[in-house]
Amino acid sequence: MLKNLVKFIKYYGKNRRLKIFGFFVISLIAGILEFAGIGLIYPFLMLVTSPQTVIEYKSYATIINFFHINHILTITALMGILIVLMFLSKNLLMILCIYLQNKFVINWKNDLNKMLMKFYLNAPYMQMFKTTNSEKIYNLTALTAQTLETFVMRSFVFFTNSIITLIILALLFIKFPAIALFTVIFVIASMIVLNKFFKHKTEVLAPQMLSFSLKNNNQVLENIKNLKEIRIFSAEKYFLDKFNKVQRENNNVIFKNTFYASIPPYLVEIILVISLIILAGLITLKNYGDSSKIIASYGLILGIVFRIAPSLNRIQVALNHMNSSKDLVKKMNDEYEQNHFDVVSNVTNNNDSLEFNEKIKFEDVSFGYRENVSVIKDCSFEIKKGEFVGIIGLSGAGKTTMADILMGLLPVNSGKITVDNEEITEKNINAFRNLTGYVPQEVNLLENSFKNNVAWGQDEKNIDDERVIESLKLAQLYDFVQENGGINSVIRGLSQGQKQRLMIARGLYKNPEILIFDEATSSLDVETEHEITKMLTSLKGNKTLIAIAHRLSTLKECDKLIYLKDGVIVDVGTFEELENRHEDFKNLIKLSQI
Repeated sequence: MLKNLVKFIKYYGKNRRLKIFGFFVISLIAGILEFAGIGLIYPFLMLVTSPQTVIEYKSYATIINFFHINHILTITALMGILIVLMFLSKNLLMILCIYLQNKFVINWKNDLNKMLMKFYLNAPYMQMFKTTNSEKIYNLTALTAQTLETFVMRSFVFFTNSIITLIILALLFIKFPAIALFTVIFVIASMIVLNKFFKHKTEVLAPQMLSFSLKNNNQVLENIKNLKEIRIFSAEKYFLDKFNKVQRENNNVIFKNTFYASIPPYLVEIILVISLIILAGLITLKNYGDSSKIIASYGLILGIVFRIAPSLNRIQVALNHMNSSKDLVKKMNDEYEQNHFDVVSNVTNNNDSLEFNEKIKFEDVSFGYRENVSVIKDCSFEIKKGEFVGIIGLSGAGKTTMADILMGLLPVNSGKITVDNEEITEKNINAFRNLTGYVPQEVNLLENSFKNNVAWGQDEKNIDDERVIESLKLAQLYDFVQENGGINSVIRGLSQGQKQRLMIARGLYKNPEILIFDEATSSLDVETEHEITKMLTSLKGNKTLIAIAHRLSTLKECDKLIYLKDGVIVDVGTFEELENRHEDFKNLIKLSQI
């Protein structure tokens, strides 16, 4: 458990170690104030019950003479005030410490979430396949918060209260060494047994909490994401039952963990009451016949027990939480070791662009998601500026992978891509992306205005309204937008074709020289597909158009087609040329019913 904490601080707390050390220093000061405050209880009670006895002590007499205090009531009052000030100072210091700790953890959580999001946004695209979307959402919304609040924060509570408890116990050892040793051994033995019992219970629950929390997150995402399909297939009961089952399992684990966490204070209280009786009995035997010493000793013991009790409760509760959440911090450490979040640099969103006057050229390009398994194999072709080029093939031919390579999302394993003879590398990939616009197959709309959906990823103050309007006009959606409140109105009730036109307007907003369509018409009806294909044809010559599709009707107007099969370019030619040269292409035409 301590190993995981040290690792977590090493990975995620590099600039926070001094502050963590500062919390321990505050705890030490609080413990010393606690020590002094409780330590003064004994002489205070002796002054009240037997003032002459105290004055006879050389150390007390020296202090009294130094401050020139002669009246016993004055001495008693001052000592009482000093005790109150000690406890007041200590408690104010602990309130400050708790405030700083909570603020520290909240800021740490914000920074962790920021680091994770920065990684997901800026890391190499291939890195994104290592975790599912639901895992990414869980990491951002639950894992960081649970790790910091139930493990790291509880660790602070554990160490802070341990320091205070040890300092208070030191007072007991100074005053009653033999009696204190016997009693402390009893308390420690009882706490070890208690912790061992609860550690076993919480260790069983720890992996279950992580597993069911992930399952719950996945099920919620699955249900919300598929609301339409669930209703269409009348699968409401099935998905509701799945959700209820996961909820029951998750809540049952949370209940058990909460229940076990609530028991220790009551058991610690029993241990302390027994300890108090043992201490009182032994002290009575030792000071039998001296009532003032017995009363003062009882007062000191009560003060110690009164101050140790809440600390021991917090220690045990903290240990329970740390045991139950150790799998969370381990997962955070594993995530770091797998991804090295802090070494991902920011992607610079500059306005630099490559010169594109002639052609894009693929030269013997190969790519595979796994080692020694190529999805794209030795592909070579050219796309001249202003051309309308289609990439065609059946599902699994490698079309979308080719689009991702074109946009610089996937690095080639071999070969190269050039723009006007300048090779695309990591150094200039962002400049190349500034040349491109992209229209995806899957429509992702913001719950926002038409303007914000077109100018995707732009600050409101930087959006060019004229450019938004021009893009909507080119996508043949402007009239509809005007009829529905204008570009500042919130989108609602769009048809699939209108959504796709909005995606096209988004792709056109940056006024790109190259526009890439990835199966952008695959989910449209024939009439809407024809209208959008006609709209694309109107852009021909002004833009370099690259369309990836398996529906041939979209690509009849292309200047040339790149025919892919199992990641290999079978042929490059016009629609008619491929139809005449390839029987399987002719069969595709028949299947498409063109």
